Amino acid sequence: MQTRTARAVVSTQAVQKFYALATRRLGMARDVAGRIVRSLLNVPLVVVDADSILTALAMEERYRISFWDALIVAAAEAAGAQVLYTEDLNDGQQYGQW
Repeated sequence: MQTRTARAVVSTQAVQKFYALATRRLGMARDVAGRIVRSLLNVPLVVVDADSILTALAMEERYRISFWDALIVAAAEAAGAQVLYTEDLNDGQQYGQW
């Protein structure tokens, strides 16, 4: 999904990761995590597709980051994001077209 006018977007991968970590690692009740997921699904979604995966493969090698982090970067780039908020990458680092 190209959504260049949205103020925020979220990738399908980020939603899935949130639910898995919230319920498994943080011990959050499934119904609570489910409500948060339902709220996240109201934000414009960037669907991880074949192009995202191929882009992530290239970014993984180019930037020497994990495939999963590269997939988040690829989704942000596909959405035209100017800023990416994640705990997994270096603050201020520039990736892709940024």
